[in-house]
Amino acid sequence: MVLTEGQKQAIKKLDKEMEAAKDPCSKYIAEQLLQQAHQNIIAQLKIKADEELDKQMAKLKEERKRYNFAAGGFIAKVAENSTELIVEGKVLHHCVGTYADKHAKGKCTIILIRRLEEPEVPFYTMELVGPEKRIIQVRGNHNCGMTQEVEAFVESYKKYLAELGKKKGAKAA
Repeated sequence: MVLTEGQKQAIKKLDKEMEAAKDPCSKYIAEQLLQQAHQNIIAQLKIKADEELDKQMAKLKEERKRYNFAAGGFIAKVAENSTELIVEGKVLHHCVGTYADKHAKGKCTIILIRRLEEPEVPFYTMELVGPEKRIIQVRGNHNCGMTQEVEAFVESYKKYLAELGKKKGAKAA
């Protein structure tokens, strides 16, 4: 297993925090954080190495493009590959990189929310599930909740999803 320089530094930092912890409670928390970071890195490396996931995502690309959306200075775009998910998780310091398998298999759809003026810069991440594409979480930097602006965008997106659902129902009828 090959770790990136950033992953090595994160582990060293947690190791130092664990060693510096004086009381048992702090030491326990540091140990838990180190173990969690280690598990996240292993999961991300497995995903990164799995080109099959990217092939599966590519097969769903055409079907999922209808979930791309723009309004109010923001865009929502479907994650296209595992690398995009891993980068999203690293930049925003959350675990979306570990969702690549679910996203590739169609168990969920991961939506990357961007500012219109910075379409390549991770901002928020949204998870959709089920055939109705219900939004179950929207997370920003360090798993923060939505700002009022993002909340308004997500409300617009929900209306867009509802319209898509109506169109899909009309086609089936």
